Amino acid sequence: DKRLWRWRVLFAQVNVAAFAGFVLYTAIIYQRGAFESLAYIRHAAPPAGVRPGEQTVHVLTPCHWSPAFSAVHTVAKDIVLNNCSVELAPADPAAGLAERPRRLPMEHHLWIDHPLEFALWVYLGTDPVDGAAIAARQRADVKRFGGALFRRQTGAVAHDDVPREAAPEVIRARLRANSRQLPDRFVIFESYAAWLHPAFLGPLGYRREASFMHQPYDPGAPGEGQNVEVWTRVTPSTE
Repeated sequence: DKRLWRWRVLFAQVNVAAFAGFVLYTAIIYQRGAFESLAYIRHAAPPAGVRPGEQTVHVLTPCHWSPAFSAVHTVAKDIVLNNCSVELAPADPAAGLAERPRRLPMEHHLWIDHPLEFALWVYLGTDPVDGAAIAARQRADVKRFGGALFRRQTGAVAHDDVPREAAPEVIRARLRANSRQLPDRFVIFESYAAWLHPAFLGPLGYRREASFMHQPYDPGAPGEGQNVEVWTRVTPSTE
């Protein structure tokens, strides 16, 4: 009858509206920082003293964060991400097939859980024990970094395979000291940049060049945040 037909039409309209809203949100708004940050680098002038097409860009983000490299491959000679490969520990021949393969800590997990120790070791060669001491001092300064940053990023680690007390030894074993040269630009989430700035970004002469909304709210997910930023190396910092 007509009343049932009206209910069917209304049900269809509600479903179409909800689906269209979800599609528009995920396509236009949700996690847009990956594209906007690299689109910015594509059209922005190269850092001072860097010739066009010669800049280096390091993306310090989780593995599932997938920037569109095609946007910048013509303006950058070197684009580096964290290693997302999964490696297994060598099997013990004596154990035979009864031994279950053991996964080694992933590089990007070390970045998510121990970003300051990671950056100081791979870029500057600072021993992870010293990096952990710097992180502990910052961790104690809750007021400076804000409660949300402290709880999500510098509180309990997100991955059980590398507890905080074991991090220095694992970082030394899994990563090489001074294995990366400092880039002209970093792409990094806002909360991680705040954590790295006092002991790493600031002293090395990096400044925030641009910030882009990645998602409308901060979900508190390990390694992510609400905004993603582009940091550029300029003259030595005076901050």
